[in-house]
Amino acid sequence: MIDATWRSLCPGFLLFLMMSLNSYGQSIGPIDYFEYLRSRSRVIECAIESDVLARRVLQEYGSMFSAADDVILPSKCFYKNSDEVKSLQKKLRQTTINVGGVDITLQEAAAKTLAAAVEDAASRDLKITPFDGEIAGKRIYTDSVRVWNKRFFPALEFWVSAGNITEEESVSARNLPLIDQARKVLQWESQGYLFGSGRRRSIFSSTAPPGASQHLALIAFDVVEYQDPAVREILNAHGWFQTVANDPPHFTYLGSPESSLPSHGLRKIESYDGNVWVPNITRP
Repeated sequence: MIDATWRSLCPGFLLFLMMSLNSYGQSIGPIDYFEYLRSRSRVIECAIESDVLARRVLQEYGSMFSAADDVILPSKCFYKNSDEVKSLQKKLRQTTINVGGVDITLQEAAAKTLAAAVEDAASRDLKITPFDGEIAGKRIYTDSVRVWNKRFFPALEFWVSAGNITEEESVSARNLPLIDQARKVLQWESQGYLFGSGRRRSIFSSTAPPGASQHLALIAFDVVEYQDPAVREILNAHGWFQTVANDPPHFTYLGSPESSLPSHGLRKIESYDGNVWVPNITRP
C-alpha cells in the first residue's frame, strides 16, 4: 500500500522537487554550457573543435553568451577586424549614461540596470565608478588592440631578452594578423612563456585577444570598487556579475538572478574578490 502510493505520487513529487531545487540555483549543479546554448538556439561561429584559440576565448569570455534575451549577443567568439566590429555595434541599441562623471555607453538594457545599480549604491552612501575612463564600458576594435598591445609587446621583449624567443620569431609574430598573433601567444604560453602582466599569468586571464572582448558587445563594465562586497552585492542584484577569472574589476551584464545562473550553463568560482561565473564546459 505504501509502495503503491509512493509510485503514484513519485512523478509529481520529483517534478516539484526539481523545480524547487532549480529555484535555488546550484542545488542541482550547473548544466553543461553547450547544452544551455542549444536549448536557447544560440548559434555561435566558434570552431572550438579545431581552433585552440576559439576554445580558449569561449572558456575565458564565453559567459556573455548566457546573457538574457534583452541584449543582442555576438554571432561569433571573436571578430577579425574593425569593420566586423563596426557591423556588430551598428546592430546594438546603445545608450550613454554618466557614471562618476564619465560617459559610459552600453546596450540599452545593460545601461538601464547599471544606472539603477549606481543609484542604489548612492542611496547607501556607496560609489560605483568606472575603471580607466570611458573604455570601462564600450570599446571599439582599436581599443581592444591597444589593451592587447600593452601586454603583448613588453612580454615579447622580455622573452626575447631572456633567450626563450628568437629575434626572428619576434619579428614574425609582430607582423602576423592579430588573431594569428594571439594563436602564437597561446602556443608560447603552453611552453611556459607567459604574456600576462609581470609574466606571472596568462595574457588571456585578463585581456581578450583583439576582437573577442565583451566590451565590444557593450555588455561589460569595469568597476573601481570591485573589492567592496556591498558594491558587488548591488551589482549582482541588478544582473551584473564577475565573469572573467583573474580580472575582478570586470563585470558582465547577464540580466538574470544569481540563483538561475547554474541553469544557464555557468559555474561559480569563489575568490576573495567575489564570485566569478564562468562557462561550465564539461566535454574535453
